[in-house]
Amino acid sequence: MAVSAVVNWYVSGRLMRVAKATESIALESDAWHLRTDVYTSLGVFAGLIALLLTGIVALDALIAVAVAFVILKAAYDLMRRASGNLVDQRLPEDEEETISGIVAAHRDNIAEFHGLRTRRSGPDRFVDLHLCVAHGLTVEESHALADRLEAEIEAALPRCSATIHVEPCNGSCDACGTFCTVRVVPPEE
Repeated sequence: MAVSAVVNWYVSGRLMRVAKATESIALESDAWHLRTDVYTSLGVFAGLIALLLTGIVALDALIAVAVAFVILKAAYDLMRRASGNLVDQRLPEDEEETISGIVAAHRDNIAEFHGLRTRRSGPDRFVDLHLCVAHGLTVEESHALADRLEAEIEAALPRCSATIHVEPCNGSCDACGTFCTVRVVPPEE
């Protein structure tokens, strides 16, 4: 039993590292399956030792309940994370801030951006947003800017696919930079 526990601990550790590197929930669940086998073996071993040393039969049951709670906690955490992938959960806040920072770095040609939608499917990330570009930018310049932003976002986030929809600035927002030549300023009363 001890040899089996040691081997399963080693294999589960290797599987867990690969699961984290590939962001595979399937490999992670297999690693947790092996890890819970280790906990079960250790629980049996601890129960036998406790029974041998104390003669109290109830200690075996208490240890079994403790091991069951550890297994249930691992199952709950895994199900919660896996369900997030199934329902197209948005990207974590720090990744969305990275996207906003990349767009903000090009503020000279952007009036604003909106409609940011992010999601994750397994290890893949998907980003789309609407970009309001400065009035007077040509189609070629707007397209090149969108391509550059998509490439920067995809470089910053692993396994990411970014799509940017370009819109012209209508001049009625308060977010315009100094480049704006069409901003509609309300008359002063």
